[in-house]
Amino acid sequence: MSEQYLFQEGITKYGYTNTVLSKTLNGQLYKPSTVERSALNITGNYAKMPITLKFPRTNSFILSLAQNLPENPIRITIYKDSVLYWEGTVIAASITGSKIEVSCDAIITSLQRNALHTKYTLTCRHVLYSTDCSVNKASFSSSYSVGAITSAVVDVFGITQPSGFFSSGIAEINGESRGIVKQEGTTLTLSNAFAGNPSGTIVLYPGCRLTEAACTAFSNLDNFGGFSRVPVKNPFESAGLL
Repeated sequence: MSEQYLFQEGITKYGYTNTVLSKTLNGQLYKPSTVERSALNITGNYAKMPITLKFPRTNSFILSLAQNLPENPIRITIYKDSVLYWEGTVIAASITGSKIEVSCDAIITSLQRNALHTKYTLTCRHVLYSTDCSVNKASFSSSYSVGAITSAVVDVFGITQPSGFFSSGIAEINGESRGIVKQEGTTLTLSNAFAGNPSGTIVLYPGCRLTEAACTAFSNLDNFGGFSRVPVKNPFESAGLL
């Protein structure tokens, strides 16, 4: 039996299949991939119907989930022999050796569970350029010409911004996106290499330190999701805040 796995992030879709050759279903292309899936236990309790998938660590999209799971829900639909089999949302992704384990909840639990609580942290809880962050990526983009990119370390001549400006940001080329682990001068270290040694125009977006000052630099203080003035010491202890 063949299975197809469709991940949807907003309007962007990523399809994978456990077959040797690519497959097209409902106009969507599914690329071959080694996939391990946990068994589905059919019970009357929807909360006990999760599914776990394991993908190779070389899968760039799945790797991006493990490195930085988006704030907005990622829907997953599983088809068995081209027939709808299961629907849910991605709740976590973690790297285990050469595999990436993706944990998913049934869609019904996402609809019926209690509301999620806001994180109470000193720094911003939002993911940069997400819907809740609301920073417009296009307003902060910088474009550069590059030769063939053959590894996760990329030299982008022409960068005039100081080291660290693009750290934790995003690099895009030919429709593919990678996280920027760090920037030192004109050298970028990406979360993983682009596929196919692309060349041409690379678009870079700066990162954010998630502090109040960093949010102000993006002119986005109204959407700052942190609590910068929380006392470090517990005011209810005997010494108070002294």
